[in-house]
Amino acid sequence: MDSATWVALKPPRPPRSWRWALDVCATVAMVAAVGLLAALGFGTLTGHQVLIDRSDSMQPTIAAGDLLVVRRASPGAAHVSDIVTFVDPEDKSRTVTHRVTERRAGAQGYVFVTKGDANNHTEQWTIKRDATLGITRLVVPKAGYAFSWFGQRWVRFAFITLASAILGIMLLRRIWMN
Repeated sequence: MDSATWVALKPPRPPRSWRWALDVCATVAMVAAVGLLAALGFGTLTGHQVLIDRSDSMQPTIAAGDLLVVRRASPGAAHVSDIVTFVDPEDKSRTVTHRVTERRAGAQGYVFVTKGDANNHTEQWTIKRDATLGITRLVVPKAGYAFSWFGQRWVRFAFITLASAILGIMLLRRIWMN
């Protein structure tokens, strides 16, 4: 068998441009994942928290499924027109995200009058002085759905398994190609 026949029987290799594009995509995905983890860690260290809005009471500003980045603060730091998130003083299992329409110091703490942008009525809340609330700094539309999805144990397991497999294949391919 001559060399021309042997070359014809070799399995075709993907063009270099495809391999390069796959490497770039994988690298971008890894950098994005590490960047996201770093941002979440930095946010936690600087007093920020990521929340998912679950109601439409703040439409059109905030919709159900939007991701909120809030800065933890004392009730005295909130001002009129701020969008705040706090634990409902009457139902500890519920958080409320509303716009502050009035704030005054009271005997038991701060008295807030809040209103959801989509609501027709206001609500009054007393929040203790030593409590914390979140002041909204950033709203990412619909990103809460992805965060909620990644909050499921089987999704995290599948994602980590898939990422590990891709990384392993990339490393083995680089070893074998060189």
